[in-house]
Amino acid sequence: MPLRRAIPSLSLLCALLCPATLLADGGTVQFRQKTGPFWVSLFTTPAPLRPGRVDLSVLLESEATHQPLLDAAVHIVIRKGARTIILDATRAQATNKLLYASQADIPSPGRWDVKVVVDRNGQQAAAAGTLLVLDPLPPILIYWPYFAIVPAFILLFAIHQFLRHRENQRRRRV
Repeated sequence: MPLRRAIPSLSLLCALLCPATLLADGGTVQFRQKTGPFWVSLFTTPAPLRPGRVDLSVLLESEATHQPLLDAAVHIVIRKGARTIILDATRAQATNKLLYASQADIPSPGRWDVKVVVDRNGQQAAAAGTLLVLDPLPPILIYWPYFAIVPAFILLFAIHQFLRHRENQRRRRV
C-alpha cells in the first residue's frame, strides 16, 4: 500500500530529473503585427532562445476577421551582420496545422533581425522584429540530467528496499 502512495511522487521526480528537449509549435510570442491585409504573429521555442536548434512558428490571420489563413506562402529571413538564414515555413512542418513552421540552427548569441514575408493570392506583406538569442548555457546546466540519473536510481532502489523491509517487519508482527 505505501508504494501506491509513493507512485505520484516518483512520477514527479522522474519528470523533473529526465526533462526532454521539445521543439513544438507555438512557444513564446516574439511579435504580433498588422501588415497589409494580415495579422502576423511569430512564436519561437525554446524559451529563452539560445544558439542551436530553434522552432519558428507563424500564425497568419485575416486583418478583417482574425480567421487563420491556411493557403499562403510564408518565408522567414533571419539576419545578423553578414549572416543570413532563409527559411520556408510550411503547414506540413507544423504540428498545429493552423501555423506555418520551420526550424533553424542559430549559430551565435546576440540580436538577430527577423522578417516574416507573406504571399497570398498576389497580396504580399512583411512583418519584422528582433530575436534576442542569449549566450549558451554552461555544459553542467545542459548535461545535469545525465549525471543525476544514477543517484536518482540509487535513491529509488533505497526507497524500495526501505518499504520492502518495513512491509516484511509488519508481516512478522502479525
